[in-house]
Amino acid sequence: MTAFFKSILLVFLLIGHLCSVEGAVAKEQWVKNQYEGEDYYLFVPKVSSSKKDQDRSLMINLHGCGQKAESLKERAGWEQPASEKNMVVAIPNVPNGGVIAGCWNYYGDGHTRDNRHNGYILGLTLKLISDFKINPNKVFISGISSGAALAFTLSCLAPDVYAGVAMSASPSINTQATQVGKASVTVDDIAESCREWAGEKARYFSTQVASVIFGEDDFLVDPEYSKRNARALAKIYQSGERKSFSLSQYDGTRPEGKGLYFLVKNRPVVSLIENTGLGHNWPGGQEKSSGDFVNQKSLYYAKYLTQYFLSVNRRP
Repeated sequence: MTAFFKSILLVFLLIGHLCSVEGAVAKEQWVKNQYEGEDYYLFVPKVSSSKKDQDRSLMINLHGCGQKAESLKERAGWEQPASEKNMVVAIPNVPNGGVIAGCWNYYGDGHTRDNRHNGYILGLTLKLISDFKINPNKVFISGISSGAALAFTLSCLAPDVYAGVAMSASPSINTQATQVGKASVTVDDIAESCREWAGEKARYFSTQVASVIFGEDDFLVDPEYSKRNARALAKIYQSGERKSFSLSQYDGTRPEGKGLYFLVKNRPVVSLIENTGLGHNWPGGQEKSSGDFVNQKSLYYAKYLTQYFLSVNRRP
């Protein structure tokens, strides 16, 4: 082979290498998509040759009132754990600007899988499962504030779809906006509403898991809601055991506070975390700026949550 042809071949090889690198980087970046005319952000990790498509999991992450999806995209910290664990992450904006200061409509009773914002999020979830060959046993939903309450609502309406639910600074289901400042429903009320909404799908609670996190400094939503939500889910999952755990073993800029696991057969099914100094925020836990209802002086919750859900997942 002449020197000229060797040079040409080298150029083509370099171009191919650069294109493959650019393609890999592109897959690791957030992209802005639309579903039913509404924006959502999507993060799709690069799949290595050692991983199969069916290993992919999915996380739907819902923002809170007065917040946008972009804030969680920029500050929540999903990129590292999602890349490490082959998890697709979607962060949608509330359709049509939401209700009451941009909130998701989790309010009151009468929820079905199709009405209010439930149908939109469930439809988006099913589309992503299909588009990215998500393992249907590894589909999770999380949120902050009204987004957390909607995540809770959907985990009750569609326990067959969501293997796990996570809530930060969340009110309870079947409550009103005027009730956020003072816990107004009992553990039994919450559990009864959740079971009722599940209907014939209630059998899937036996393989669902949950995580609840809050800060005692929350000035908007009564922290008592988080405690009751966790106990209600433990009741639904028929947990009869509890075990404390230390937050210091986990990543974050301030992994301090109290951790409590509710167990079934000595395995965690609900984690309840009081994160010191958290407030009414999503716990970012990274060396980034706080703001817009994301507190970086906290547990690295996105990383904790990814590890927790995939390690305690009760579905085959």
